[in-house]
Amino acid sequence: MKKLYFSLCFMLIGSLVLAQNSFQKSIQENSVKLEKASTVHELDALFINFANLVTTQTPERWKAYYLAAQTQYKKAEILIQEDQKSAAAEAHAVAYKYLSGGVPADQKDGQKLMELLTIQKNKLH
Repeated sequence: MKKLYFSLCFMLIGSLVLAQNSFQKSIQENSVKLEKASTVHELDALFINFANLVTTQTPERWKAYYLAAQTQYKKAEILIQEDQKSAAAEAHAVAYKYLSGGVPADQKDGQKLMELLTIQKNKLH
């Protein structure tokens, strides 16, 4: 019975470690794509990827929230340049929601993005 119990515990711990590695790998791969993304279509696809990672139960989950917010911030910037302020306002609102909903207030990248969102909000009015 002890062997079965230890085997189950070992398998559970192994699956948690694997999930963590999968999360980190996905965050890294999509972050690289985000740096290069230059179209609304690319940003929408990345947003979906990051939004799906938000449901992962890991201490690093805030990164998925932050990166999802960053995709929407970049999308809004593109839409502002294209004079599509209504769509830009929608992307801006989603960025704010993700940033304020899942990124710790003391996280410096989150604070910087919040400042950028404040500036962006002024562009929308």
